[in-house]
Amino acid sequence: ILPMPAYAVWWRAAVLAAALSGPARGDERPPVTASSVHPEGHPAARAFDGDPASRWASRAGAGTPEWVQMDFGQPVPLTRVALHWEAAYAAAYDVQVSDDAQTWRTAATREDGRGGREELGGFSVTGRYLRVFCRRTGPHPLFSLFEVECPDPAPTAVLARRRAAEAEAMRAAWQPILAHEIVFATRKPGQDG
Repeated sequence: ILPMPAYAVWWRAAVLAAALSGPARGDERPPVTASSVHPEGHPAARAFDGDPASRWASRAGAGTPEWVQMDFGQPVPLTRVALHWEAAYAAAYDVQVSDDAQTWRTAATREDGRGGREELGGFSVTGRYLRVFCRRTGPHPLFSLFEVECPDPAPTAVLARRRAAEAEAMRAAWQPILAHEIVFATRKPGQDG
């Protein structure tokens, strides 16, 4: 068995990256986007991944406003949202919805953000896109969200399906590499090395 060529490893990595951040159902836009991303690896998708330890962070000093948005792929009803901020929270922000990612309607506004877990409710809106629009920084010159939680049934179901599809895409993209590495790692050298 020969080692996997470098181009094959690159191709598998490219397939994995596309599976995790690629377009949703033929749309040209990725499902989660942001106005900017911190260079130390805190992409927008992490604000909606269900992992309380991962996060999206904007680029430091990029200015305001900054935003992160989710494309649910279909209109979903929303009545509440919970934001789990990292130390770089927004002191002022809006939760907005849109049908086309061009025209936005504000569902809730917060002028006195304190960070941590902040719940916003008391609204009834429907939209394909959900955006957290950060207008003023807190104690740090950037914004960082661990998670945007959408506890209503419809967006919860959409997010669960998306996470399951992403997990399957990751497993499928890495399976050939992992199998090759296992075979290669257990291979005993013969006469030729």
